[in-house]
Amino acid sequence: IVEEFLEYKYYMPEITKIISIKENMGGAIFVKAKTTAGLKTLCIKDWYSNFRLLDGNYLYVLDADGNKYFCKDVTKLDRKSINMLELFT
Repeated sequence: IVEEFLEYKYYMPEITKIISIKENMGGAIFVKAKTTAGLKTLCIKDWYSNFRLLDGNYLYVLDADGNKYFCKDVTKLDRKSINMLELFT
């Protein structure tokens, strides 16, 4: 039961593809991404704090609702996804 709770509490879908990245006038950035939990639109308020590359290729994302996402190795994403990320990182 403890393992099930921990899996629920610390669940983080993996980002497998970036569909689009768009900014709005309020400073938020919207990332449409394919994840292991399905297609998601992530609203990220503070891009530099909440969309971070760690240890070179590990991507950690925290959206405006407190949901966490990751990508183990951004270099394994398709070329279009990588190109979009390079514009914002």
